[in-house]
Amino acid sequence: MDVLGLVKIRIRRGIGLAVRDTVSSDPYCVVSCGTQKVKTKVVKGNCNPIWNEELTIYIKDLNVPIILQVFDKDTFTDDDNMGTAVIDIKPLIECVRMELEDLPDGTRVDRIVPDRHNCLADESCVIWNQGKMTQDMILRLNNVECGQVEVQVEWMEDLEDYEEAMDMKIEPKDAKWKAVFKKKTWHDRFVNRIRRGHD
Repeated sequence: MDVLGLVKIRIRRGIGLAVRDTVSSDPYCVVSCGTQKVKTKVVKGNCNPIWNEELTIYIKDLNVPIILQVFDKDTFTDDDNMGTAVIDIKPLIECVRMELEDLPDGTRVDRIVPDRHNCLADESCVIWNQGKMTQDMILRLNNVECGQVEVQVEWMEDLEDYEEAMDMKIEPKDAKWKAVFKKKTWHDRFVNRIRRGHD
């Protein structure tokens, strides 16, 4: 299976989720990308649930959206929808492909602001820490009266552990990566951003 890499998604917590039972909800999250679907545990009776779970999916095509959905668990009826958001990893990928090294921990490499093209509820930053790029996001849930979900995403290209866990053979598409990113020099872009005072 040809794969570009893996995304580790840390589902941290829900904020002010919608009430779907009498006075609360029993929420859980589902993350899907193409035919993949992974989910968190159910948190009983809490509209501000703490999940703190890590979900991992593989990426074959950057144009296939990563969808986060929140549901209220019901016993005797279908689970109720509590909102949907798209997790946009392209800014994170751009920062990873700069191939930066030896930055001080906590360096803010990029900043993404909420707009009509994303589901961000607040400013989101890509951070360098201990040799890794991560991005914290607070996602605004759509198609629901209220609610946000706090997540962190991390890009991984080491596929061996995932192959073993999923009992599959993954072939990284290095040639495709070169085709996707060859139009820009990521290091130059980063240097230019710093020179402009974009921190």
